[in-house]
Amino acid sequence: IVVGATFEVVRQQCLNDHGDLASVHSNYENDFLVALVDSTYPNNDIFIGLEYNGNNWYWSDGTQVDYTNWGSNQPNDESSYPCTILRGLTVTCNGNQGLWQNQDCTTTDSECANRVGGVCKFAATY
Repeated sequence: IVVGATFEVVRQQCLNDHGDLASVHSNYENDFLVALVDSTYPNNDIFIGLEYNGNNWYWSDGTQVDYTNWGSNQPNDESSYPCTILRGLTVTCNGNQGLWQNQDCTTTDSECANRVGGVCKFAATY
C-alpha cells in the first residue's frame, strides 16, 4: 500500500516492484482490498488500476474488465475523472463505503478521506 500519492506515482511504484495497481475481478477481491486498507490505513481511499481512455474503462494490468463495483451515480464525468478509487469502510462520506468512485488522477486526497494512495497487485509465485 502506498499512501498520499497520485495515481501515476502509485502505479510507478507498483511497476518498480514488478506488479501493477490492483485489478478487481470479484466481490471477494473487492472485500479483501477494503479490509486490507481499513486495517492498515483507516479513513483513506485507494487508487485501483481501473482507468478511462476516452472510450472505455480498462485495467492498467491488461486484464479484462469483468467486474465493477461503482457507488451511486458513478462513474461520472469520465473525461475529467479518468481514474478510480476504492472507498474504505471507515470513510463515512456519501454512503459509498467499499464502493468505487472515479477520481482525478492527480489528487492525493479526496473530499471524504484523509489521503488517497493505492494498492499493488503481484502475480502469485510458487
